[in-house]
Amino acid sequence: ADVYVNDAFGAAHRAHASTAGIAAYLPAVSGFLMQKELEVLGKAISNPDRPFTAIIGGAKVKDKIGVIESLLDKVDNLIIGGGLAYTFVKALGHEVGKSLLEEDKVDLAKSFMDRAKEKGVNFLIPTDVLVADDFSNDANTSIVPISEIPSDLEALDIG
Repeated sequence: ADVYVNDAFGAAHRAHASTAGIAAYLPAVSGFLMQKELEVLGKAISNPDRPFTAIIGGAKVKDKIGVIESLLDKVDNLIIGGGLAYTFVKALGHEVGKSLLEEDKVDLAKSFMDRAKEKGVNFLIPTDVLVADDFSNDANTSIVPISEIPSDLEALDIG
C-alpha cells in the first residue's frame, strides 16, 4: 500500500491497529466521507442553528473534559448520558450504588454543572435509570429514579 485513507469517522478516535496503527507506517489522509463529516461538524459547532443541543455519552469524564468545557460556551442544552452520567449524579449528592464512577472527577463534574447554570445552559442528566444486580442478559433489573439507585445495584442505562 502507498497511502492509508481513513474514511471511518465514527471509529477515528479509537487507537486500533486498523485506524491508528497503520497510520504510523504509511502516509495517512482522511477520505471524502470523513471530510464531509468534519465539515458538517465544524459548521454545527462554529455557527449552530438554535437551540443547539449536544449529547455526550461514554464511560469516562476524564476523556470528555475538553469537549464539555468547549461545549459549555456554545450550546443551549447539554445532555449527559452513558457511564459518565453517574459521576454527575454523585456530584448532585446522590448515591450511585455499584455504577461506573470516577470519584476523583466528582468535584469537576459539579463545577461543570455550576458553569452551565452561570451560562444559562440547560444541563440534563437522566431522571431515571435501569439498574441490575449483574451485567448480564439474565440479570434482575428494575427502573428507579436517579436519586434512588440502590447501593447493591449498578445503573446500566437510561430508564
